[in-house]
Amino acid sequence: MGRSRRYWYYLVFFGAGMPALIYQVVWQRVLSLYFGVDIYSVSVTIGTFMLGLGLGSLLGGRIADRVRKPAVIYATVEALLGCFGAFSLLLFSSVGSWFAGSSITVLIPVDFLLLLIPTTLMGTTLPLMCRVVVARDELIGQDLARLYALNTLGAAVGALLSAYLLIGIFGLSGAAYIAAAFNVILALVMYALSTVAGASQDTSAVSSSNASQQAESSAVETNLSYAGVLFLSFLSGFLALGYEVVWYRILGCLLHGTVYVFGTILFFYLIGIALGSLRAQRRIDQENCAARFALSQLGISAYVFAFFMILGYLSWMPGLKHLIAASSLTSFHPAPELVTAKLNIYSVYSILDVALWAGVVLLPPTILMGYGFPNLVREGSRRVATLGHSVGTIFFANILGATVGSLVAGFIGVHYLGSETTLRIMVVLGCVPALLVFLRHRLGAAPAKRRRSFRWVLATLTIAILAATVFPGKSRVLRAVHYADQEGVDCIVEEDRTGVVVLRRQNKRIAFSQEDKILNLWRLYIDGGKHGGYKSFEDLETNTPIELALAAHPAPRKVLCIGLGDGKMCATAALHEEVEELTIVELSSALRRVIGRTAQVKAIFESGKVNYVVDDGRRWLLENSEESFDFILMFPLHAAHAYSGNLFSKEFMEIAKAHLNKEGILYLSSVDVYSTSKTLASVFPHILRIQAGIYLASSAPFRLDPTRLLIPVEEVIELITADRDTILANTQDALINRDFRPNSEYYLTYDYSEFLGTLGNAGEPFSEKDRTRFHKLFVYPEFVPGRN
Repeated sequence: MGRSRRYWYYLVFFGAGMPALIYQVVWQRVLSLYFGVDIYSVSVTIGTFMLGLGLGSLLGGRIADRVRKPAVIYATVEALLGCFGAFSLLLFSSVGSWFAGSSITVLIPVDFLLLLIPTTLMGTTLPLMCRVVVARDELIGQDLARLYALNTLGAAVGALLSAYLLIGIFGLSGAAYIAAAFNVILALVMYALSTVAGASQDTSAVSSSNASQQAESSAVETNLSYAGVLFLSFLSGFLALGYEVVWYRILGCLLHGTVYVFGTILFFYLIGIALGSLRAQRRIDQENCAARFALSQLGISAYVFAFFMILGYLSWMPGLKHLIAASSLTSFHPAPELVTAKLNIYSVYSILDVALWAGVVLLPPTILMGYGFPNLVREGSRRVATLGHSVGTIFFANILGATVGSLVAGFIGVHYLGSETTLRIMVVLGCVPALLVFLRHRLGAAPAKRRRSFRWVLATLTIAILAATVFPGKSRVLRAVHYADQEGVDCIVEEDRTGVVVLRRQNKRIAFSQEDKILNLWRLYIDGGKHGGYKSFEDLETNTPIELALAAHPAPRKVLCIGLGDGKMCATAALHEEVEELTIVELSSALRRVIGRTAQVKAIFESGKVNYVVDDGRRWLLENSEESFDFILMFPLHAAHAYSGNLFSKEFMEIAKAHLNKEGILYLSSVDVYSTSKTLASVFPHILRIQAGIYLASSAPFRLDPTRLLIPVEEVIELITADRDTILANTQDALINRDFRPNSEYYLTYDYSEFLGTLGNAGEPFSEKDRTRFHKLFVYPEFVPGRN
C-alpha cells in the first residue's frame, strides 16, 4: 500500500471519531427528554451505547478477517451510519414520546433497541480499518496505536465542537445532520480509495496472511495468554470508566457543571488517550508489551493517589487554596460575560480554570491509559490474518469492562461508599495488572530480570497499601472542592448516586475580599451549583412572590412543586391555609437529608399535606399524565446548567400546561428574561413577571384578590414588572427555547447571554414603566357565605 493512500485512511479514521462523539452527545440528550436525567436513565443510555460498541467490535472482527475488500465494507458502514444519523432524531423522538415516563424495566430494552444498530455499526469500524491498513505482522502495534490515537483525537475534537459550537448554533437536529453529512463524505472517500486500490490491496493482505502462517516468529515475544489479555482488557476498561465517573463528579462540583464543563472534561479525557497512543507507537512492536501496559496502570494508580492526597489533605496551602477559592467563587466556567465583552478577573479566570482543573486531573492518567492499552492489544494481536478477530474481541472485553465499571462506580461506589472510597478502591485495583504481569515475569526469567520484577512488585504493593490506609476519607475531597475544609467553615455534605448536596457556612475571610458578602450565611449547593440558602436553620423564611402567586388563584388546593430547592418555595405552599395537597418531585435523594434540619423543611413535612417523590420532574409528569393541579411551582437550577433546557423548552411548558386545571397557574423562576420569557409567552396567553425573573403563567386571566394578599395593593404593583404585552414587545428577536434548541443552556452561542446574570441577578430589564394599568388585575370577590 502506498504511503499517500495510507495517510488518507488515517485521515478518514480521524474524521470518523468526530460524528461518533457528536451522535453520543446528541442521542443521550434527546433520550433524556423522555426518559429523564436521573442517574438510572442516564446510566442505562450510556451502558446500552457502550454495549452496542462492544458487540460491534466482535462483529466487525469476524467480518474483517473474512472479506476481501474491508475498505468497501468500512465505506458501507459509514454510509449506513450517515443514513441512520439523518433520521435518528425523528426516530428517537417518536419512540421516546411513545414510551415516555416508562419504568426502568421498559427503558432498558427500548434504549438498547434504539441504539443497537448505530452503535454496532460504530463498533465495527476499528477492526475493519485495522485490516485495511495493517499488512505486516511486525508492524501491527504501530499501525494499531496510530489508528486508535487518530480516531480518539477525532472524538476529542467532536466533543469540543458539539459542546461549544454545533448544538448551540444549529441545535440538536443540526448537529445530527452535520454528523450524518460527515459520515457520507467519509463513505465516499473510502469508496474512492478502495476503487483506486483495486486488487492490490487484497493481494497484499493475502500474501501477508500466508507469510504469517508460515512464520509466526516475526511477531513480538508474548508474556500473557490470550485469556490473560482479555481479563486485563476488561479490568482496564472497568478502571477507566470507574475513574471517569468519579472525576466528573468531583470536577462538576468544583466547576459547577454546565455543558461546557462536561464537554471540556470529555475533551481532555479523550485527548490524553490520543496523546498516549501516539507515544506508544515508538516501542509497541518491541518485546515487553505486557510490562509497558502494567507500568502504565501502575502509573495511573500512583498519580491518582498523589493528586488526591494533595487535594484532600493540603488544600489549605497558599496557591492551591486560592485556586480552589477562585473556582468556587466563580459561578460559571466559562462565564457568559466572555461573549458580551464584559471582562473582569473572574470571567477571564473562568475559562482558564476549566482547562486547568480538567488538564491537571485528567491528562496524566489518560495519557498513561492511551499508552498502555494499545500495548495490551498488541500483546494479544500476533498475526494480520487474525487481526480483526483479536482486536474486536479485546475491544469487546474492554468496552464490557467500561460498561460494568461505570455502573458499579455510579450505582454502588459513590452511592454507598462515596467518591473518595470509590477512588481508593480504583487505585488499589489499578495495582492488580502490575502485580499479575510482574509476578509472571519472575517465573523462568533471568536473575537480573527477576530482581527488576521484584522491585516493581514491591513498588506496586507499597502504592496499594498506602492507598488502602491513608487515602483521603469520606467527603474529604468533596469538602475541599467546595472550599469547605478551611478554618472557619462549617459544612454538611451528602452524596449518593443522584449527586452531591452541600450546605456551607463561612465565618471569616480566607482568600479574597469577595468572600465578605457571603459570611455567616448558609449556602446550598446541588452538584456544585448554588441553589438558595438560609440565615439560620431556626428561622422560618417564607417566599413573598409565592404568597402573591397563590393569591392569584381562586382556590389553590392541589399544588405540584418540581424541585425541593432550599425548601422556602415548598414551605410557603405547605403553610398556605387553602392548599390541601402538595406533591414534591425532587431529582436528588440526598437533598432532603441535608436540609431536613431547617425550619422550612420541618414545616413542609409536619404539614401533613406532602407527597414526596424522588424522580425527574419532566419524566414524572409524562408518566402521570392523568394528574392535574391548581398550581405548578418550579425553581430549577440556573438556566445555564447542563440539562436545564429540558425544563425551559416550549415542549415542556406545554406539558406543564396540560397538567394545569382551568384556572391553573405555572410559577417559574429563571434569570433568563429573554428566550425564557418569549417561550412562556408562546405557550400561555396570560403572563406576569414579578421582580427580575419570576413568572406567573396561566391560560385564564389573573384575578388578584386584595383581601387575600399579605401586603398592600400598591406594594404588589411595585413587584409586578411586566405582563405578556410588555414581554412580547421587548423580545421580538428572541429565539424560543425548544427541546432540540436549548438556547440559554448553551449560553456562549446565545445572543442574549448577558441576561443570564452569572450571579443570578439579571436586574429588571424590559420593565413596564406605567404600572398603574396593573390595577385592573385586582378583583374584589362577591360575598360567599362561610368564606368572607
